[in-house]
Amino acid sequence: MARPAKKHIKFAGHDIDLYSNAALHLTEYNVLVISDINLEKPNDFMTPSFCSFDEKTQDTLSLLEGFANEIKPEKIIILGDIFHDSQAFERMSLPNMDRLYRFFREYKIVWVEGHHNDAFSPPGADLRIEYAYLNLNFRHIASDKEDFEISGNYNPCYQNVPGTQNLSRCFITDKTKLVVPSFNCNARAININEPVIQTLFSGRQRVFPLDNNQIQALSHHG
Repeated sequence: MARPAKKHIKFAGHDIDLYSNAALHLTEYNVLVISDINLEKPNDFMTPSFCSFDEKTQDTLSLLEGFANEIKPEKIIILGDIFHDSQAFERMSLPNMDRLYRFFREYKIVWVEGHHNDAFSPPGADLRIEYAYLNLNFRHIASDKEDFEISGNYNPCYQNVPGTQNLSRCFITDKTKLVVPSFNCNARAININEPVIQTLFSGRQRVFPLDNNQIQALSHHG
């Protein structure tokens, strides 16, 4: 599989690479950030999919393992919703469960609690409600606090052609907030023009749509 494309940005004074697979890399500190893996998510034909294939749990794990093996991060921060729902871990096959535990043994993991996991985390993971690191605050859901924040949950998407369902997952950021799209391409997405997303930001935003293993950089006025 081709290596994901990336865009370099500055956020909160830090060098960050945004990848077309929805991963974020704090390059100075070699910290990998992903959000909303949603393992064991069933296919939902009512939800637009951003997948190039019918992604299953083992595929999501393969993508995660492969990318981490390339980056070799010192730390991985997962911004919540590792599982699709509170019973998802129980539905996992034993081989997939073994892979997940092995992955968590191999890397230093900070697991930010999301909606669906009921404070569960595999042994060895550092479970947090939110996580402060450097001058950054990592949360599952963006807050109204005036700080530098990186969050997930919403899986923002960009409408490539107005009036159509031609959508792409995207990163969206202003000077103080950065929202990361879902690592799972089957997750439900929210258009960045929706109030639930626009109320998070003030002024001009930068949007980075992900499409066909590419990542664009656009300006957005909200």
